[in-house]
Amino acid sequence: MKTWILAIILVAIGTIACDRPSSCSKADIEKEKFADNILRKVSTKLKKETELRPVGNMGQMLNKVQVLGLSFIYYQPTDIVEGRKMLIKAINSLMAEVNQETRIHPYLSRYPFTPRNIEIEIYLRSPDGRDVTPGALWIVEASGGYLHYKIDNPATHRLTDIYKETYEEALERIKDPSLPLVPFQSSPEISKEELARLRKGISFVSSEGSVWHLGDDGCWIKDPKP
Repeated sequence: MKTWILAIILVAIGTIACDRPSSCSKADIEKEKFADNILRKVSTKLKKETELRPVGNMGQMLNKVQVLGLSFIYYQPTDIVEGRKMLIKAINSLMAEVNQETRIHPYLSRYPFTPRNIEIEIYLRSPDGRDVTPGALWIVEASGGYLHYKIDNPATHRLTDIYKETYEEALERIKDPSLPLVPFQSSPEISKEELARLRKGISFVSSEGSVWHLGDDGCWIKDPKP
């Protein structure tokens, strides 16, 4: 695993704790205790129900709890369709637990918590723990109400958004995976030609057996029948 992933995980774990316990107020201690309990409960639940393996917690809790999040490793290459399902399940599980835990409500920046208050990171690995194939999805993540699908760009060796959608758009596409994606232009560091080439390698098979590829404009294109 690349060292920068480990660094991100360590930073994520550290953001949830009070820097100097002796200077923490009673409210700070309670706030962090409730947050830790929620994150532990949800990560344990997801580990039992899915193949996601928890590796860290995240949080922004200055004065009020603004964001809570979890990081996972998934030992299976995946595509946008499966990545979307995992992200939505994790978002909904954490959001529901926060909103059900009445003891943390006085410490929330807003109630009820929404997808904008939830962060999820899922790092994708091969079954043997090695890097996924160059150009394949490297991480799927949710933050600020958006779901991001990123590759480790073989040309630059930097993470690049291959697609992005809102939480609401993701819900609609879980109901009907054949819905066209909203056109999305990736960051300017990747050319249109390279983006088109990479998207052609992203596909899914619908329930009736049709094969769909991600087209040049970021929308799903159904392969013509042979």
